[in-house]
Amino acid sequence: MLTLVLTRHGHTDRSEPDQYLGQTIDIPLSVRGRSDAERLRDRLTGIPFDRVISSPLRRAVETATIIAPGRSIETDPRLMEADYGDWEGQTTEVLDARWPDLRAAWMEDPARLGPPNGENGDAIAARAG
Repeated sequence: MLTLVLTRHGHTDRSEPDQYLGQTIDIPLSVRGRSDAERLRDRLTGIPFDRVISSPLRRAVETATIIAPGRSIETDPRLMEADYGDWEGQTTEVLDARWPDLRAAWMEDPARLGPPNGENGDAIAARAG
């Protein structure tokens, strides 16, 4: 039986306050993020991995490396986070102040709507599919 384990990368130094980190801000994990990944590794002990595939972003590769020590990490750009376009690196507070109507509409329908110069959910699903 195929078992697929999906996880998100751990925290970065830009995780708080919450920021939209997509494809262009390529930063490593924070101390907390590495600790989170280590705890997840411990929870997954005993689960054999035939393949480990990660987004090529540093925070994702670092998370995968911690979770599956000694394993070869394959990278696939289709697994990259959303392209947040003009929202990249911005906090929720900034988005609410600068794009209040668009952000509210996007929160209601992220599949159809996307940030300015970024991807919507349908595009992300097509890429990841």
